[in-house]
Amino acid sequence: TELREILRETLDHLAPNKEIENSEGFQFEKDRTKPTMAQKARYILRQRGVAKNSIDVPKKAIEIVEDTVSSFVRSTYDRGSIDTHTSTGINKSQVLQLKMYVDSVLCELLAIHSQV
Repeated sequence: TELREILRETLDHLAPNKEIENSEGFQFEKDRTKPTMAQKARYILRQRGVAKNSIDVPKKAIEIVEDTVSSFVRSTYDRGSIDTHTSTGINKSQVLQLKMYVDSVLCELLAIHSQV
């Protein structure tokens, strides 16, 4: 859950909802009242002048993070708090894979390697 929060906080800081909502061509996704994480990522990358076809990679990584975390959180609630602190939920391998996705997205959003 912390990995998702790191990503969410970064997106919220770099792409405030009002800025996105006021941007040209913005539309809420179906059944949403706020911009999604993927919309925030696209906004940030567009502001940096990243080519449209290059935006798909971080967008897909964010979708993986969202799907993985939301699935894990749902199962955690279903199992109750005892399973939260055991190894029966998400395993170490899955957490490490998720961390790699988050690391990749953060590097892209924060333009960490663009100074090279």
